Amino acid sequence: TGARGPAPASIAALGQTQLSEWVAISGAAVSSGMGSLTSAGVAALSFLSGFRLGYWWRGLSSTPMWSWRWFGKYRGTFAEMLARFPGLRTPAWYLSDGGHFDNTGVYALLKRKLALIVLADCGADPHYLFADLENLIRKARVDYNATIEFIDPASLPETALANVLRPRFGTPDSIMPGVGEQHLLLARIRYHDGTLGALLVIKPRRHPRLPLDVAGYADHDPGFPQQSTGDQFFDEAQWESYCELGCALGMPLSGELLDALPQWSRDGV
Repeated sequence: TGARGPAPASIAALGQTQLSEWVAISGAAVSSGMGSLTSAGVAALSFLSGFRLGYWWRGLSSTPMWSWRWFGKYRGTFAEMLARFPGLRTPAWYLSDGGHFDNTGVYALLKRKLALIVLADCGADPHYLFADLENLIRKARVDYNATIEFIDPASLPETALANVLRPRFGTPDSIMPGVGEQHLLLARIRYHDGTLGALLVIKPRRHPRLPLDVAGYADHDPGFPQQSTGDQFFDEAQWESYCELGCALGMPLSGELLDALPQWSRDGV
């Protein structure tokens, strides 16, 4: 927003967009501008090779648009070639894959100080290092003065629901590559004003009780379910295996559990 508030034309244009457009924009994994990963050398190579998947969007700045209206094509071209993206200071913004900034998508939700956030941590992580969560925790602390701390499953309350699901909960230290029960993580979010929230993370992992076809696929491809996102062409077996794994891991996420998580995260505070 500028000093005089959002530009009405920009708000109107945003309301006319479709989900398919934002999905296409979010797929700009290779681009001249890649957030904090932007560099002059990569930008020049992307420009010269034609790998320019970013999208120029009319922003909410109150700065006059006339220069972009008449010379926007040339300004955008030179900006991509020279890796010069001023961001909110200009009336046109360069959009690329949101994963260049936060691959979890949780960052924007923290600003709303939600009581419960559910995250499927599906970035390729074959060694289970939780790099995307690490990046999220750091950005939450630096930008929002919010802390995210994971809860030891042993400290969950002694209730029938918690006792049944306790074996499925783990921490970033306990969830390792290979077959295992633990695939859920519960974290406490402490916002800057002292209010609390809960973050539930579902981590794709080979479960000991998978359907025969999924277990067979996993045996043939040890990288499953942490295959590189560079693979953009799933065959039927691969697609079905990920779908069934998601159903199996998501089965415990009942309404009763989701309602209980904010209180579980507060217990022991």
